[in-house]
Amino acid sequence: KSGEKKDFSNSKNQPVKYTVTAEDKTSDTYDVTVILGKSNIAKIKSLKVGSNDATIKEEDHTILLELEKTESLDNITPTIEPSPGATYTPQGAQNFKTATDNTIEYTVTAENGTDKQVYKVTIRHKKSKIARMKKFDVTIGSETKEGKIDHDGGKITVVLPASSDLTKVRPTVEAEDDGTVSPASGVEQNFSNGAIKYTVTSEDKSTNK
Repeated sequence: KSGEKKDFSNSKNQPVKYTVTAEDKTSDTYDVTVILGKSNIAKIKSLKVGSNDATIKEEDHTILLELEKTESLDNITPTIEPSPGATYTPQGAQNFKTATDNTIEYTVTAENGTDKQVYKVTIRHKKSKIARMKKFDVTIGSETKEGKIDHDGGKITVVLPASSDLTKVRPTVEAEDDGTVSPASGVEQNFSNGAIKYTVTSEDKSTNK
């Protein structure tokens, strides 16, 4: 009957039969097959590396995944789920370490083979929150004096020869884990009036010490 619900999910293999009966009671039967057209949706539904899930922003078609620094970026095979029937390139392992801004473009092609969408996929290391001085050295002539760093007290002590000119000291400084130091390494300082404050900023800019 018209309007009656029918299951066409397997009609490609087993057509649904419709019988038309004329007023004089003669009839004819039709095999009806209903199939879905190929999808025009080209999306990346999910992307992950191991147990790490990426963040997908559909508004600008960007994908970001940050990994711990102990994990390599030069041989990554992301697990990608595209929209049903869609395909994507490139496939297999990729080198995100040498890619510009750790970003590689992935192209998704819809099931219909026509519609496409490009995603910019960035896989990079998480930025460190560590703000610690790693090295504070002073070179006088051919001799380098290593500073004694007290991380808990926030103090650094360097013992120089008595004849040293404290008004023109150029310390060599370095922070841990890609942090930055201010004043910068090699900048001349005047220590004749006592201690000078050095600030260490973590890589992610969230911590100062």
